[in-house]
Amino acid sequence: MIQKAMDSLNLWQPNEQDEIELELNVELWCRLGRLSMNVGNNAMYKVALYCADVALKNGDSKIKNRKFNQIPMTRLRWYAVAEALYGEALYLLLDTQK
Repeated sequence: MIQKAMDSLNLWQPNEQDEIELELNVELWCRLGRLSMNVGNNAMYKVALYCADVALKNGDSKIKNRKFNQIPMTRLRWYAVAEALYGEALYLLLDTQK
């Protein structure tokens, strides 16, 4: 199910001129990543890491150029969620025994 959702989301690129599409894009990737994290195995942690990465990279030129003051607060919150998801997934992938 998660694979189908990822395939569908990968087909869609948000319009950089439409704020609703940009926010929806990052929200969907974050929610999919969180669902992957809830499964609780390394393969799904990698999926969550991928989802967070795509959420951050699929934005407009403002996020790519780090012009945070030009991005609406509601979308910035989702980018913060994506950053947190990325960190959490990366942490869970670490093997502290090695």
